[in-house]
Amino acid sequence: MSELSRQRLLAEVIRKPVGGLSEHDVTQRAIIKSVEIGQINHDATQAAIAELLKQQRELHALLIAQQTRRNETKKYER
Repeated sequence: MSELSRQRLLAEVIRKPVGGLSEHDVTQRAIIKSVEIGQINHDATQAAIAELLKQQRELHALLIAQQTRRNETKKYER
């Protein structure tokens, strides 16, 4: 996490009413929030990778089918 991101996250947590929580408690909240954000980012990245792999498999299958058709056409042209 970049320093700027960490500072923004800490500022967000501190702005929330802390009801007399210590600095340690506020820091713990910031850490928990950063882990949650990291997990969300990780999950989104994994979903995007899965979608790209699916698209890659589909394109590969289309290319194979296209090449097969070309090969069949060449056979009949000879």
